[in-house]
Amino acid sequence: MKPEIIITEEIVKELEQYKDHPVDLFGFARIEENLVQILSLKPRDELKRVAQYSEGKIEIDQFDLSIPLSEIDPIPILNEFTSRSNGIVDTDLLGQKKVVFIGAGSVGSQIALSLAQSAVGRFSILDPDFLSASNLSRHACDINDLGRYKTLAIRDLILRRNPSAIIETYEEDFLSLGWEEQVMRVQGADLVIASTDSNAVQFMVNEVCHALGIPSLYVGCYERACAGEILFVIPGKTPCFNCIMEFRQSNLKETKKKERRVPYSDEDPNSFKGEPGLAIDISYIVSIASAYALAMLLEDSERKGLLGFDRNLILIHSGNPPKGNYKEYFHMPFDLLFAKVKRDEECLVCSQQIQIDGGKDG
Repeated sequence: MKPEIIITEEIVKELEQYKDHPVDLFGFARIEENLVQILSLKPRDELKRVAQYSEGKIEIDQFDLSIPLSEIDPIPILNEFTSRSNGIVDTDLLGQKKVVFIGAGSVGSQIALSLAQSAVGRFSILDPDFLSASNLSRHACDINDLGRYKTLAIRDLILRRNPSAIIETYEEDFLSLGWEEQVMRVQGADLVIASTDSNAVQFMVNEVCHALGIPSLYVGCYERACAGEILFVIPGKTPCFNCIMEFRQSNLKETKKKERRVPYSDEDPNSFKGEPGLAIDISYIVSIASAYALAMLLEDSERKGLLGFDRNLILIHSGNPPKGNYKEYFHMPFDLLFAKVKRDEECLVCSQQIQIDGGKDG
């Protein structure tokens, strides 16, 4: 029985340059499904050689079959990828936007995938960590990426949706970089998203982004992901991440986000057994954060209505009934609270222009 052959329009165009010599084709041969997917002209870890192109024909390895390329209808991946987003967002504009992610954990990975599916075309991802077994219940990547750098796993995840995406990865700790290196990592970004569990990293990202005038988004989960917060910062228009600390101390009392080695838990890392937060609760926070990220990238669209400067901090409760200290702020599951973070008059980041060389105006 003749298998169904999937080949992209982009690959067919590439094959036009290979008229004089054979070229290998890579993808998946799914024998039980009678399906051959030709996805690349280059070998990748997960892709296998499935066919060879020679003299206008594709020779399918495991089906002992030769088919003229002219008899196969190619799939226009790039056009189809944005077809259901056209008219909702400016996909051409988003394709040129660059988003830098500082942190590629459960929050960062899901936002990156959401933005890629919304047609954002350029990414830079920075994180020093590997994907561990405890990440599998929350992270966007899966068991096929176990032991890999999270940055590389997310890169491949995005490319499996949009093969034309441009992605840079850095397996680094942002705090370990010098000022010039930090500037280089975020320079040219349209938006920086910081989603690490370290307040120290968030402070540094805030400072660098203010120096360069780059909008930034800070997304975090409270303990066990029972709630979360989103702060958007637009230099010159809103208070910065540094200012939120005064707001937390004055208003949020014990519900403030804590810096910890084990995400979303106050337990001793040495005795911690896993399950720090349910993916379903994190995903709710991520969906709202992704909407804010899109609004920041499309500030001239109708989505800019999200960016009310009198409500630049968004507090979100998960699907559980609020308990303990959270009952003082949240009344129902899925509650959203909008707060205005006022600029701290003594904030060095907001009140003084930080120079790219790390110095400050007097």
